[in-house]
Amino acid sequence: MTTSQKRLYRFRPLQVLSTKSVVDEIRARELYLGTLEDNNDPMDGMLDAYWEGDNILWANLIRHYCFCLLNAASIVSVAGDSIAFGVNDITARATPDDWPDAPIRQLFQDFLAGVNADKKIAGLLPLLTEKRRLAKDELRLLLGTYHPQFLSVLRDTLSKNGRVEFLRGLNLKAPPIALAPFEASVKQADTRLLSALAGAAEHASRQMQLITMYEHGHHGLQQGTAKRNLLTLLSGFPALYLDACTKGIYDEYYIACFTERNDNESMWGHYASGHRGICLIFEFEEREGRVQMELEEQGHLDLYEVQYSPAPPQVNVFESLGYLPANALHRNWLSCGEQVSQQAHTYSSPDYHSTYWQAFAQTVSHKFPEWEREREYRVVKSAWFSGRKPASERLMHYREKHLKGVIFGMRTPVDQQLEIMAALDATLSDSQKKGFEFHSARYCSARKTLEVTRLDLIKFA
Repeated sequence: MTTSQKRLYRFRPLQVLSTKSVVDEIRARELYLGTLEDNNDPMDGMLDAYWEGDNILWANLIRHYCFCLLNAASIVSVAGDSIAFGVNDITARATPDDWPDAPIRQLFQDFLAGVNADKKIAGLLPLLTEKRRLAKDELRLLLGTYHPQFLSVLRDTLSKNGRVEFLRGLNLKAPPIALAPFEASVKQADTRLLSALAGAAEHASRQMQLITMYEHGHHGLQQGTAKRNLLTLLSGFPALYLDACTKGIYDEYYIACFTERNDNESMWGHYASGHRGICLIFEFEEREGRVQMELEEQGHLDLYEVQYSPAPPQVNVFESLGYLPANALHRNWLSCGEQVSQQAHTYSSPDYHSTYWQAFAQTVSHKFPEWEREREYRVVKSAWFSGRKPASERLMHYREKHLKGVIFGMRTPVDQQLEIMAALDATLSDSQKKGFEFHSARYCSARKTLEVTRLDLIKFA
């Protein structure tokens, strides 16, 4: 097995967290792992998600949609507008099995019975089953069209149970779109036409949602009756639900970014406080293309080389439910009464979990070609194993041997440079100090480019 040293760089701002500076980070040899929301690329981690399955899976999706809708209504009814309701509040990774033995279980059964008995919603399952495979935007069109009727059944269910108070004051009586002509149009539409219809509907829906929120929320605030979260529930839930299902495939994960480049001007500007920060130099062992960071904590973290492609990884959500325990998966997704979905064999395959995590590696290491200049590697840690963590707890500690040097930016203040040197002098072992490198970024007027020059005279005594 051949082993080589892989040199990578990590740009750091002067202030890493609100309570932690880059000097603090160096002293502790900490590696901060951020969320995708921390990144400046909103398409980072994007999946080309689709749903392809038989009638059992589609029936259970409707059931799951009702489960998440009832959960969301419960949250909004209690919280009001005290917190902003969003995708992270939708319980896409949960099932009714997770509910305690409480009245909400019966409420759900009543709601589900109402949905199954509703003649207008009855056309949805045959439509889903006939299409069999739907992209995310296409499924959003269908769920969004039937969503007013789901809400109508939910309102009636809550009213029968004396829990409709939080719906008061909003117009839920507006008739939904005529569903019969819509169903006929969808059945006749091919994939291209259906996708175009979905795009147009989403474009209009977002505008109407914003208009409604502004008009109702703005006047409501003046009257002290703002209900922004409820409006989100009424108009934005189908899109949020599908986003939550897609995001829930691998749950939340945390990343720390490295690069093969130390001379990219835009990276210095974006990630190192406009050249006021620094760039740390790391070296890791590479064995047969696999790069790993050893931790002071037990174990290691893999570094994934980012692949740049205009096509994000494709994933069938119905075949990506492996995060659920086997019994819960079978009971809530793969079966309906005595019937079992044909896709149950996917989950019984001995290779399923290895395939699941291979797809995870492809997902977390994909970015679009516009970012190719960054030549990125990234450390990834999934919340699957350790649970979701606040920023203050997403700190790992790398082995000292990995840190090989530091590059000062063109604007790094002298007092910061001295403080960093002192922190390194106080924390590095004598053996690590011997080959430690100091560099500085500068503009080379002869070559008309940014270059990194080693400061050969600076050495630890």
